[in-house]
Amino acid sequence: MLRFATETDKGHVRKINEDSLLAAPKLGLWVLADGVGGNQSGEIASKMACGYMLNEVARGTPLQQALFNSHKAIQVASENDRNLDGMATTIVACHIDQSVYQISWVGDSRGYIWNGSFLQQLTRDHSYIEQLVEEEKISRLEAATHPYRHVLLHALGSGDVDLLRVDTVSGSLSDGDVVLLCSDGLTEEVNDEDIARILESELDLRDKAHCLLETSKNNGGRDNISIILIQYGGN
Repeated sequence: MLRFATETDKGHVRKINEDSLLAAPKLGLWVLADGVGGNQSGEIASKMACGYMLNEVARGTPLQQALFNSHKAIQVASENDRNLDGMATTIVACHIDQSVYQISWVGDSRGYIWNGSFLQQLTRDHSYIEQLVEEEKISRLEAATHPYRHVLLHALGSGDVDLLRVDTVSGSLSDGDVVLLCSDGLTEEVNDEDIARILESELDLRDKAHCLLETSKNNGGRDNISIILIQYGGN
């Protein structure tokens, strides 16, 4: 059995919410997208991404290929409307079939798994700062406050499809495991230790999602904040 909860909020600073969420439990599909681009085009890109992913997975397209197809569709829409020029979005998508999960992503929206005692980040940001950390040019601590920490190397709708990086991880869920998908509006304000503390609490799943959102807002809420929690089995 799968249960899920979602939260999204524009935060305290941004005028609009450019994040979009999709929950399609009958397909075993959840998608979170964080739009980028001026003139509200980021909001449009993230909504398009969720819609395209729903259509692709519904027709049986594998998750990773669905992201590539969505990338191309967003590019076509941008080319056909100059008001949408430059629109793009991050994306993290999770597909669950029985106990097997698959997560594919582009950009810096993240996927985690909580097993009741440990929070594991499954994704790696497609960002300039993450690249510097992997190359051991800066520390993880330095990355948290680096002025270029929001610079993306890959985003859906941006750049040639042949150069787009879509990464995928998969594994098996155990009873009670929780998958967390989130935009950087959460992880910029709430560290992994505090995320784990909330997930470990006795709150029900919906209240855990809301607590994550409110903690992010209380810590600054400088960006849009979006959260999806998916629990496999459990009470």
